[in-house]
Amino acid sequence: MASAAAHLQQARENRALARHLLTLDSEDLRPAALRWAVVVAFYTSVHCMDAYLAGRGFTPSSHRSRAAMMSNAGIPDAEYTAHEQLQQLSLHARYLLRSFTSEYVQSVVMDGYLRTVTAFVRLED
Repeated sequence: MASAAAHLQQARENRALARHLLTLDSEDLRPAALRWAVVVAFYTSVHCMDAYLAGRGFTPSSHRSRAAMMSNAGIPDAEYTAHEQLQQLSLHARYLLRSFTSEYVQSVVMDGYLRTVTAFVRLED
């Protein structure tokens, strides 16, 4: 069982990786880098939420159990919804091979949904 601090550290590392993926400009790698930036942004949110839950004695073992625990742990609607939107975008990236623009990933994913979650858990930049 990882501590809240360990989850926050993993979230920081994941967010840094997502940001790095956004900087890759190789034409061949760009579509995959953008999809993986979305996936890594979602897992940043997972570790943010796991940190919050760990601080309240919850230890999720799956996405389903995390969602149930989040519903019972006092997470505000906006933050819960942001996490859920990141999960859906991640699924679209991984299984539906959705294409993303760098502008969309930066503004909607990183500066929108992910920032909502990271601000909630006070993950510093």
